[in-house]
Amino acid sequence: MFKKGDKVIIHSHRYAKLYKGKEFTCAANEQKWDDDNNYIILKELGIEGKSFFTHYLTRV
Repeated sequence: MFKKGDKVIIHSHRYAKLYKGKEFTCAANEQKWDDDNNYIILKELGIEGKSFFTHYLTRV
């Protein structure tokens, strides 16, 4: 489970090439989206952050 302050990288998502090697910070704890998916807000993307499904992220 990802927690606020964790450092992550994006993989296997269409943005993975764009952000290759960039570390992001989780702005809040991981949340449930539906029965199959969880998401996290990445602080460095936009003013309020951007959500990503956790299966596209790896903790650094």
